Amino acid sequence: MRGDRERLLDIQDALDAINRHPVGTFEEFMADELVRYFAAKHIEMIGEAACKISEELKGKHEEVPWRAVEKTRHVLVHDYFKINWKTV
Repeated sequence: MRGDRERLLDIQDALDAINRHPVGTFEEFMADELVRYFAAKHIEMIGEAACKISEELKGKHEEVPWRAVEKTRHVLVHDYFKINWKTV
């Protein structure tokens, strides 16, 4: 079973992956479909990991917008036609 530590490492791995592929401007980001969907997929992974982190750990770190992270994943997976690429 994967616990909080593994989920936090999943989040860090996804953030590291996104940071390995920086894009200069919003226009460049929008022009690069592969980078755009690569980033979206990793944000989905962050949201999935956040959903499965224990309520105890979330309670200890209320400065993290856990619900917003989880909701972002939901939009990317289920309401993909509503994606706000400027937010991504």
